[in-house]
Amino acid sequence: MGKTDVPNFQVKTDVKTVPQEEAITFKLPKTADITNDSRIITLREPIIIEQIKFIPMKIELKRIAGIKAEFMDESSIETTEKILVLTCGIKNISEGQVFSPITEDTLRTCGVIDNFSNVMPPFVRGMFEFTKYKFHGQVIKELLPDETLKTTIMSYKPKVDNATKFTWVINLITNNQIHFNQFSPPSDKTIFLKFDRSEIEER
Repeated sequence: MGKTDVPNFQVKTDVKTVPQEEAITFKLPKTADITNDSRIITLREPIIIEQIKFIPMKIELKRIAGIKAEFMDESSIETTEKILVLTCGIKNISEGQVFSPITEDTLRTCGVIDNFSNVMPPFVRGMFEFTKYKFHGQVIKELLPDETLKTTIMSYKPKVDNATKFTWVINLITNNQIHFNQFSPPSDKTIFLKFDRSEIEER
């Protein structure tokens, strides 16, 4: 497996580092409760948590295309509604650990909250007994040390037009000692990405 590079994009120079003792149990907090926290970032602001470096690159509101696999057949699909799509870069900065920072389970915990405390739940690929959905741009894989990944995290679109400020609650696997199914509710490191409606690129 070869190494890949984080794609070219402008990032802010300051990189936050979250101490290990600041791990929190996942919940969907009220937006007003997320203040003065070292896990709060904005678009293009890198953050380091344990063995990963995470960079939120852009947020779009668009329809998502993908593939529906059922039994031995595959067909192209596209969402009828526009979806909030966060494109991000993730780097494994460990010396020797191999792990997947994003999994099917962690994606199910990455919701968005607006300034009215409305919750937009995560939009995830379906996982049924005989049917699977894979959306273009969303990659889940193990990363080698120093390897990077460009992928997407998705949520349903804002519920009200007059919401202007949002927080994306993002849970990631931060080392190879954490296995998501050990925690109920999840207790991985949580990142709070704050953004304004003006930063959403509608396609």
